[in-house]
Amino acid sequence: MNKSNIDRSTPFDADAEAAVLGSALLDGLRLMPVLQGSLQIGAGSFHLPAHRLVWEALESLHAEKSPFIDAVTVTSKLQTLGKLDSIGGRPFIDKLLDGTPTAAHGEYYGDLVRRKALTRRVIEFGNDIDLEARTAEDIDQLVGELSDRVMQLSLGGVFDEKTNAELIDDLIAGWVEATEHKGPTWEISLPWRGGPKSLDVLMGGLEPGLNIIAARPSVGKTTFEAAVSDHVGGVLGKRVARCTLDMTAKRLLQRSVCREAGVSAAKLRAGWANQSQMEKCRTAGAYIKTLPYRINSRDREIGVIAAWIRMQHALDPLGLFTVDFAQLVGASAIGRNAYDANARVGYVSGALKALSLDLEVPSLVLSQLSRPGASNSHKRPELQDLRDSGSLEQDASKVVFLYMNEKIHALMEKECEKVTGKVRPVWVDVMKNQDGETDRLPFWFHAQYFRFEPAEYNFGDWELVTEITAKSMNQGAY
Repeated sequence: MNKSNIDRSTPFDADAEAAVLGSALLDGLRLMPVLQGSLQIGAGSFHLPAHRLVWEALESLHAEKSPFIDAVTVTSKLQTLGKLDSIGGRPFIDKLLDGTPTAAHGEYYGDLVRRKALTRRVIEFGNDIDLEARTAEDIDQLVGELSDRVMQLSLGGVFDEKTNAELIDDLIAGWVEATEHKGPTWEISLPWRGGPKSLDVLMGGLEPGLNIIAARPSVGKTTFEAAVSDHVGGVLGKRVARCTLDMTAKRLLQRSVCREAGVSAAKLRAGWANQSQMEKCRTAGAYIKTLPYRINSRDREIGVIAAWIRMQHALDPLGLFTVDFAQLVGASAIGRNAYDANARVGYVSGALKALSLDLEVPSLVLSQLSRPGASNSHKRPELQDLRDSGSLEQDASKVVFLYMNEKIHALMEKECEKVTGKVRPVWVDVMKNQDGETDRLPFWFHAQYFRFEPAEYNFGDWELVTEITAKSMNQGAY
């Protein structure tokens, strides 16, 4: 390619811009949702100022839910805004109509406009990068940020920011609906629901921001994440993007199938499952196949992970994204500081919080807890026990700790040795909650089936331990 022969004028297609506007004037009620939604056309997509003004009038009518979007209403809106003379008056609107005999190809014209607008943004992006690269003090940080910025190019730059009054109206409307229907206002609930003492009610569901689940090894934090993901995908019907750095996608899916089927993974791998259990697994597998989530077990850098999550959200809006777990995520953008665990985890924490708030999608980020010393192994963990970085505590909206109830576990070992390796008493402790209360709830962790179940009583009721363990054995589950 001879670079000297490249046309370096600003790329735009005046005919396509006029055609998409003419199509919207002919069939605005059908086309505006498509143009603004899937094609992400905005005022900035139009290069010519007159075309931009006409589009803004169309956008305004669509936002007002006008029953008519046509040449008459657009002309009236431009007149009201004092912009009609700026475009050349009604003759300009007539010219747009005359040049577009049918609205049938409006989506095609819209895509042409989108592509030209994207080309202009890429050129502008390249110019910015050229300047920043020549003046950057930390080139590693600039390179680390590129993946996020490249992904932003594909998102169209269409933002629908609501006023404070609109946000307050939305809040009150949600509260009214919750009162009338006796149901929660949060969109992303947890699988452990029902009653005022449920974990879902205590936490207030999951909201955009950094939501952390922290535990020491073998207490079930990955099982917790999988249960929430299966619930969001299966019960709520929302897409989930799951990033796992701790195990393969195949192992994650194995856990979901075993939990749904109620069959031990160890028994399946050893070939001890009977025909009835295998049929349960096939049924469970067929169900798990339908869940709308994607698993990424490949990427390990925060910039790449964030770009992948953005891409998934751009393809089809997400209801949740998860990361397992924070201490394993790399951060080459901070250069040699990435070798400092505190600096690395702090950078990852801030990036995931910013990503969640930017996309308005709740996150569920798993974290390790520091190991206790021999003298305080029975001590209730504190927020300062989050491993490697105080930023996790500061950035998080909600922090939940999972930890073993050592006293009841010891008593279970004494009463029924066979059960202790398969069912464990675990506290689910809401340590931080910007939306409500903090408290801890008793759960049983069924390790074989990768399942958490709320305990029917507080772990302080020691006399019930024998009854519970005996019941577990009599059911033949173990």
